[in-house]
Amino acid sequence: MFRYELNDFPTLHLASSGMTVRVGTLIEAAEALLSRWPPDEDGEEYVVAVKTCLDAITGLGTAGEARLALIRAAEEAGMRVITLAHAAENGHLSSSTPSSGPHCPPDAVRSQHP
Repeated sequence: MFRYELNDFPTLHLASSGMTVRVGTLIEAAEALLSRWPPDEDGEEYVVAVKTCLDAITGLGTAGEARLALIRAAEEAGMRVITLAHAAENGHLSSSTPSSGPHCPPDAVRSQHP
């Protein structure tokens, strides 16, 4: 049976129209996409994110791929994406300039503005 570790999907928050959704697992990602997504914001990246997330849940993809697809879909929908990760070396949070995709430093506080 396929099993992923919780740290495979670092927590992120999606903010849109006064609503914030915490996403920390593949199941929460699927719920956000299928039940809590803004109306009329289901573009190409959204469709890719749904498929990628469901593939990861069933073991046909990875949690990391699903997380990146979710971030791309949120950016396409004009949502704000906030991620937090602790720096391994010193335990402090640091800020970085927002960036798209996997190039954001792993110890950054990242916020995407529409």
